[in-house]
Amino acid sequence: MQTQRLILKRFCSSRMTPQRLLVAFMERKIGDAIFSLPALRAVRRHFGPDTEIWVMHRQHRTIADASFDIISAGAEVDGFIPFPDHHNLPAVLSLILRLRLMKFSCAVYTSSAGISEPILRRYIYLMKAVGISTLIGFHPHNPQNRRDVSECNLFPQKSEAHRRLHNLARDGMDVSAESDFSSPLLVLSEAARNEAGGWLHEKSNRLDRRYIAVCPGAASPANIWPVARFIEIGHRLMRLSRYEMIVCGGRAEQTLGDRMLTAWGRGINAAGHFPVLGTAAILKECLFMIGLDTGTTHLAAAVGVPCVNLQGGRRLPGYWDPLGAGHIIVRHPVNCIGCGRTSCVTPKHPCMRGITVETVWQAVLQMLESRAIRDKTMGTGVDA
Repeated sequence: MQTQRLILKRFCSSRMTPQRLLVAFMERKIGDAIFSLPALRAVRRHFGPDTEIWVMHRQHRTIADASFDIISAGAEVDGFIPFPDHHNLPAVLSLILRLRLMKFSCAVYTSSAGISEPILRRYIYLMKAVGISTLIGFHPHNPQNRRDVSECNLFPQKSEAHRRLHNLARDGMDVSAESDFSSPLLVLSEAARNEAGGWLHEKSNRLDRRYIAVCPGAASPANIWPVARFIEIGHRLMRLSRYEMIVCGGRAEQTLGDRMLTAWGRGINAAGHFPVLGTAAILKECLFMIGLDTGTTHLAAAVGVPCVNLQGGRRLPGYWDPLGAGHIIVRHPVNCIGCGRTSCVTPKHPCMRGITVETVWQAVLQMLESRAIRDKTMGTGVDA
């Protein structure tokens, strides 16, 4: 193993440019795609503009892959190769033949840094089967010993995005926090920005108000905060008479959005009306967003919008914090931190229900103050 690592480091440090490079990205979630963008930037910078970079991604027969659009917009890649269901043997064999014919010189793993060794071993076998001998970043998750609960609640962990870069650096790739994490991670097209601006202009009743996004949904029930509390935060913001509330998310949040607008008596429900990059363009128009540990929050951060991010105890602090600067993380300390469960089994769901309206409101006021200071510093003349 040590000998192989030395060979990989020599390959990378010599800055040889392979004719064609395969990036293994097997996730389908928005957050995972965004957290892989710094690693993809590092790959492009290290191997240079002349290298062909192809991304192998997991295929689904019916669901559109949002990660495909994010990687296309946020990284310089030359193409995508769908990875079929591993139970479909003919499709897997066809993929192996295609990859062999494309003659990749090197494979780079940029997906989850928390992957188990058995699953990672399958990917390594696949790379060997298609004739790729140089592998970068293919390292299994190295679990750490559980520390004292109070320390787990207080001290942030290294970000998942940094862990993915670290896996590349272990094999000799040069990584740069300044270059690879520079904001924004997603640069939206002028057409997308114009479409979002035009749609909001049509929907808004008061064009003199600043937009604030609220994202009440999450794929994991363990990450959910009661919608009634989101409604109360919206009421308090609207009493300031300077803000227009926008509900963002996917189709699953459309009904929630309608409920929130009914309670507020006004607002804009953008949930489910746009594909992922269209939602990113809507978020880009907002002063900031209030949301959960979910893809929409990471999408806002990727386009440079600061977030008031409500996190539960499912993951340790810092692991899935939105990328970039200016975010405010709101958590409630619990003894079951780091449980990893998608649904809470503890009565009353303390990690999320323990986050009070008043705690979030203080975070919102802090964000409003920081945005007002920023506007004055930049000379925009806009009062937050």
